[in-house]
Amino acid sequence: VGRYLAMAGISEAILALQADRSHGEQIDKIEDEETPDPIRSLAQGDGQWVKAAFNGKAYEVRVIDEGGKIGLNAVDDATLRQLLTNLQFSDDDVNTITDSIVDWRDKDDLHGQSGAETDYYESLPRPYRAKNADFDTVEELLLVRGVNRAAFYGNAEYPGLGQIFSVFNKSKRV
Repeated sequence: VGRYLAMAGISEAILALQADRSHGEQIDKIEDEETPDPIRSLAQGDGQWVKAAFNGKAYEVRVIDEGGKIGLNAVDDATLRQLLTNLQFSDDDVNTITDSIVDWRDKDDLHGQSGAETDYYESLPRPYRAKNADFDTVEELLLVRGVNRAAFYGNAEYPGLGQIFSVFNKSKRV
């Protein structure tokens, strides 16, 4: 049942995006603020959850525009430091996370002052190697030194790194 609910949610999001492309002007004309149109909300990619049902079972679906996030594989050292500082990370955490993200992406085995490479990761209880390549998924951040679940998922006050970064946005600009 769960699989079919997930497929229904994905199908609804795809249909909303297709409807927006083919009937964009008609969807934009719908302006009932008390009852926002779920198709328009999904088509805008604003991240709002839309409730629906399939075969009597409720589910929620949302679409998020990845183009509005920071490119994890393109962001530079200075921007990373500023971003983490703005999210109220401690100076030590800013240095560790920034240097470790840069080390994870770079092609060499030299680590930054507070960063980490394969020697660090292989010393962990569950050892693994540094990627030394671009991130394939944002969830890979959870493997990077200094990025714990709280940093990745955030809290009520601050968004997590998983909500801020995208591997699909290739732009170096914020």
